[in-house]
Amino acid sequence: MERTRFRHLCADLADFRLEAHPSYKKQHRKRKQPLRPRVSAELTGIGILRFCVIEKPDIRHETKTNSNFGMTTALTAQDDVCSVWIAENHLGKIQKDKFYKTRIMHPTRGFLRLQEQTKVDEIKPFNINPRRVEEILYPPCTSIPDLSTEKLMLMKIHTRLSIKGYVQKCGDMYDVKHHPKKDIVLMEKVPADCGATVLVKLWNEKATTYLQKGTLVQISSVKVVKYKESRQIHSTPSTTFTVL
Repeated sequence: MERTRFRHLCADLADFRLEAHPSYKKQHRKRKQPLRPRVSAELTGIGILRFCVIEKPDIRHETKTNSNFGMTTALTAQDDVCSVWIAENHLGKIQKDKFYKTRIMHPTRGFLRLQEQTKVDEIKPFNINPRRVEEILYPPCTSIPDLSTEKLMLMKIHTRLSIKGYVQKCGDMYDVKHHPKKDIVLMEKVPADCGATVLVKLWNEKATTYLQKGTLVQISSVKVVKYKESRQIHSTPSTTFTVL
């Protein structure tokens, strides 16, 4: 019995020495780290984004830098919708219905920024579905009550909308020096106190549109934008007006 107990004690001491030995700890740490296969970026293709511009770039002026920039919408080769910010030096190159490729460092997550130093090359067309483009730019109408201030705050920036309502107010143009703007208020019902209302801000050439008060109109292809800490609905180059 004593001899058996002594054997167990020797085995326990041997295990303790093994665990305490620096070489054992070093090997133990190595085992915890998962092995990462070395894969070339060229093999994975990560970083190359191909896209088709499906909307005329909307030119805006940045007062702080006294420079212009553009905003447009693209459809990637993977059939994903992407909002594109364009630096001034790229404005003459990026055009509707043309195809491009650029290298990105991170996933776009629905937004692509073409900065001054970004290299953009025009490429041969790839297949896109025209019906898909139509669905992106001209979605079904959203009811005016679903466009309240609170509900707009829950919407994703650059969400494309179409709205139908009666014209409560068609304002005058302002900020004509840089980019003409006009505010139009649509109401759900007539008279105005019977339903909800929503404001749509028209930009550039869309600001020249005049709509008579009380007219039932459908404004298609506007989008949700962030303005300070709130949300607004702005026109796009694809915006159309249909008097009903």
